[in-house]
Amino acid sequence: MEPGELEELVVSTIQETQVKLGESGGAESLYLPLSSIDPDEDPAAIRGLLDRFEEEARPRLGDVVCDVLEGRVRITVPEEGGRYVAGLPVSPVLRLMVDSVMDGSSVDDLKGKLAEGFPGHVWRDVDGDGFEHIVFFEDGTDPSVYCIGTECCRLVYHRFSRRDYEAFGFGPLRSAPWTA
Repeated sequence: MEPGELEELVVSTIQETQVKLGESGGAESLYLPLSSIDPDEDPAAIRGLLDRFEEEARPRLGDVVCDVLEGRVRITVPEEGGRYVAGLPVSPVLRLMVDSVMDGSSVDDLKGKLAEGFPGHVWRDVDGDGFEHIVFFEDGTDPSVYCIGTECCRLVYHRFSRRDYEAFGFGPLRSAPWTA
């Protein structure tokens, strides 16, 4: 992972929180598994990346603080960073996912909305660990992999980077036939 990729991940995670809950008005801490930063979980490589990230993100996110903890990394973005993120455009896919969960849409409703608004999406029915479908975008519309399912008859999703999705052992995204 490079500092720019980590910044994109941090920004999109804060955006997701802001779309769901509104702007917090304070610092926000995010926790990532070490393997999300470096698949080998090498402490020196992780610390080096985090130091570069803090420096490169400072003009936009402010004085970000990154701590390596047991098995994970904590990234604390100050209030000014949250305000910066609040001013950025949100991925229309992320907004659709959050809105679909909040308005009680069904899986079929979501599938229809994706087909209507995002012709470049790939929908796959899977037998995953707690989810039944994955959605991703080969055309670059959105970099995330969305794992879709239901809990207590309600639509839920979990959003992962492609790297994390594949690292969880669900397999490469291009390994099977897909349906749009």
